[in-house]
Amino acid sequence: MSDHNTEERGVPKVVSEDLIGTGKWLKLMNFNYIDQANRKRVWETLVRTTHGQAKIDAVEILPILKRKGQSPQLVAIKQFRPPVDQYILELPAGLLDPKEDLSVAALRELKEETGYVGKVVDEGMKIFFGMAISNTSCAVVTVEIDGDLPENVNPKQELADGEYAEVVLISFDNIIDTLEKWEREHKCGIDGKIWTFAHGIRFASFLK
Repeated sequence: MSDHNTEERGVPKVVSEDLIGTGKWLKLMNFNYIDQANRKRVWETLVRTTHGQAKIDAVEILPILKRKGQSPQLVAIKQFRPPVDQYILELPAGLLDPKEDLSVAALRELKEETGYVGKVVDEGMKIFFGMAISNTSCAVVTVEIDGDLPENVNPKQELADGEYAEVVLISFDNIIDTLEKWEREHKCGIDGKIWTFAHGIRFASFLK
């Protein structure tokens, strides 16, 4: 057995935070922490200015559209994202209002960004993404949409002023091929959560 990891390890912890700069939506901070070897270290971190106002920072919606005689479809949106200077195919999402319930926030954001009305079938759990640069948390809420209901036949978005989002319906059939085509032919980046979901569908078919 190798002995290069026999040194006793401590419990890492953040001991203080220093503000470097702040904008409207984000703060850049130094998180001062003690590592497993009891050494003092500094980690540059992005923190939402709204962090702490709700139990979870944001909600992302996994909307599944079902219509009679058709394969299920994922309801995604296409938005321009300045940090990567391109359009991204992503899940509808938004920040929670203070004390807002997850299901309420999910259905609100779904209606605003896609126009669809649905029912929550799973609230998910608190998860993190981009942990190397941010402490932002979110929950992925699964919403089932009955596409045969009158209100979902021709849904109308309720976007805020200055907000632009195009609704994109992606069939579960050959979903990986469809996403690759969007990236290749439309030069559209793919949100990692959509890509992970698509691979889940593919792997599930392997297990049948």
